[in-house]
Amino acid sequence: MVWEIEMYRRTFIQTWILVVIIVVVSALTFVTIKDHYCRTYNTKRLVYPFLQSMFSFGFLVTTLFMASNFYFQKEDLKAYEYSIQKVGELGGRNHKPYAIITHKGQTKELIFKRNPNLKLSDKIRLEIKTGILGFEVINKQTILK
Repeated sequence: MVWEIEMYRRTFIQTWILVVIIVVVSALTFVTIKDHYCRTYNTKRLVYPFLQSMFSFGFLVTTLFMASNFYFQKEDLKAYEYSIQKVGELGGRNHKPYAIITHKGQTKELIFKRNPNLKLSDKIRLEIKTGILGFEVINKQTILK
């Protein structure tokens, strides 16, 4: 799950596409396994087989979809500069800094592993490649001063 979140953070893809993949695959798998699941576990509830199909198959197919776009990239490296719209820190132990930008009409939250001082800069440079499925992937992000 953490692996898929990292791929999502570095890929420009609309969330609704991933939700549609999860729902469609889960529904197809649910129709296939519900009778067998109910007989095996002696239950009449349909919530459990649906959750099983969603978490096992829906997220698995989504991870494979994201990984195929993320790891099989075309060689067209492009560099873009963006104005930072907002900066902040994620909660939790590490307090990772983030910056929000807009790329081709899509808002993206860029999370940095180290603790750069984003408040002193107003631009970010991204090196982007296009994945095999057509979604753009961030290869490198640099803070400009």
